[in-house]
Amino acid sequence: MTDGGQDMYNLDLLGQDVSQGEITRDFDFSALSRWPEPEADNLQGSDATDELLLDTADILSALTRSNGQDELRIVTLNDGFGALSLPLQQFARGNSLNWTITAWNDSLSREQAISNNATQLGLPSPVATQLKLQEVVSGAVVILIQAPRSLSELRQLIEATALAASADVLVLVGGRQKYLTLSINDVLGEYFNEVRAGRARSKSRVIAATGKRPLPENYVSAFPVRSEPKTLAGIPLKLAAYGATFGGTNIDPGTRFFLETLKLTFGDSAEFPDSIVDLGCGNGTISSFFPLQFPKFSGRMLATDSSRDAVAATQETAILNNEADRVVAVRDDAMSTFPDKSEELILLNPPFHVGNTVDPNIALKLFRASARVLKNNGELWCVWNSHLNYKHDLNRIVGPTTEIAKNRKFTVTRSLKRA
Repeated sequence: MTDGGQDMYNLDLLGQDVSQGEITRDFDFSALSRWPEPEADNLQGSDATDELLLDTADILSALTRSNGQDELRIVTLNDGFGALSLPLQQFARGNSLNWTITAWNDSLSREQAISNNATQLGLPSPVATQLKLQEVVSGAVVILIQAPRSLSELRQLIEATALAASADVLVLVGGRQKYLTLSINDVLGEYFNEVRAGRARSKSRVIAATGKRPLPENYVSAFPVRSEPKTLAGIPLKLAAYGATFGGTNIDPGTRFFLETLKLTFGDSAEFPDSIVDLGCGNGTISSFFPLQFPKFSGRMLATDSSRDAVAATQETAILNNEADRVVAVRDDAMSTFPDKSEELILLNPPFHVGNTVDPNIALKLFRASARVLKNNGELWCVWNSHLNYKHDLNRIVGPTTEIAKNRKFTVTRSLKRA
């Protein structure tokens, strides 16, 4: 083994066209479902990048070596619906290979989708049981990454790899060509000696990195990121974020308008239930702001999000604002663990993107979840981009909906759960 594993792979092969290999040729990618995420004709469970990542690993002979051991440890990161881990599992089983394959996702619903697809294919779930990313990549020899939208999230994945993966690890990052920027090479170059981009295929490209750079003994992780106090409706608020936390440490413009509206609408005399749900909590802006703004609210904020980095950021934000005992953050998909008719008040700023695709179905899913969880005559307060015109859907799914405030970009509504 060479120092850092830099010479173990011939990255010059990336200059050639990458042909289809056995792993991808024998796997039915069309069988992958996105459920429990919304499904639509323009949304699939895989894309050309998944196949190119697997085929690139194949031509680099990354999957035929075992680092002098019987076991080959492979980790897939941001593996949306199992399009990386499950073909590897199927191939390993069919060829009696001693591969250990682990999949890690920020999104709980995508981890559930991988497990569901594994069951349909008669495979064990590859979803990581470890709670920390460094534990997942510890000792990994091959790591395949579907490039996330956020450069911060990629940095978090690469940092963990540099800290814990095998010294001779091969990292392959793939993405649609129009979303890959030179900044990705820069991030990889901070942690690896050799970074090389492959040739494009089907509008996708793979970037390879080998030869881990030694990190200083006193290296301090870049995460979580913590902000200086930001003023929101007169309240100074500190925010925290991890790599995949939506919006980072910024106050989302829709959330700002939402909370400013709630301050004016509720005033100082409003009465609140013992618990308030912050659905899709993001960086925890709403959950920490509410107890600070409304001293009459003596209960707990129940913050929930499918994103593990959102939940972690919400917890950290609560600590920064001395509200840790008032905020309970739970990783959950659309309040699936909440009992029916259990809550009186839900606050929601719904996402309208799935990856890089605009898709209103995720908001509709959260509206339906709110209708299930709200008690009769309970209230869903919601802010949304005005052009999406969700008022009709809220009337239909939750109950009578009133427009409370509107500016050039956002609309705030209150929906009353019909009995």
